[in-house]
This record gives sequence, structure tokens and C-alpha cells, in this order.
Amino acid sequence: MNEIACSAGTYRKFTGIILWGDTEGAVKKASFELSHDDNKQFAVDFYRGVWLYGTWGWGNFLGGIWRNGIWKDGVWHRGVWCNGVWRDGRWKGGTCKKRLYEPVK
Repeated sequence: MNEIACSAGTYRKFTGIILWGDTEGAVKKASFELSHDDNKQFAVDFYRGVWLYGTWGWGNFLGGIWRNGIWKDGVWHRGVWCNGVWRDGRWKGGTCKKRLYEPVK
């Protein structure tokens, strides 16, 4: 994985690393958009593909498969969550194959 997405724009069928704001993760065959607003809020809109691992800072997950990683904040619209840590955000739909939060013991 030597490709790096680190500039605003649209990426299609991308395999490599996303470095955008608080988001740093490895993806495979992914289609997504990187953007930021005037307040320097960096967002990822992820449309399809596989999120392999890493940290999601902010944005919209609109489809695809989440294999593993840390979800810090954002909106989950669709897709399949397989494993990882959910810190904060909003779940609107999709499939969760593993509990998002681990129970407190």
C-alpha cells in the first residue's frame, strides 16, 4: 500500500492510506471524498470499499465494510461493521456484526 490520499477531492477504487485531519486508515478498493469547511473541519464521505484498520476522525460512512479500527466521531448511514471500537457518533442504519460498545464490568 504505497498510495496516500491526503488532498481534498474524490477518490475511486483507491487502495492505500487515508491521511486527512484526525482520520488515518488503510482502505481497499474504496470510493470516498475528502473535504474541509472554513472552520478546518476535515471530513471523509466514504461511499464503498473496505476500511481495513486505523482511526476515523469525522465524516459520513455511506456504504462499504468496516473491518477494524477506532471510530472517533461521525455519522454511520449504511454498511457493515465487523469489528472495532466506537467512541462517539450517530448510528442511522446498517449492519453491526459485533457490539459497538463493550459492557462496563
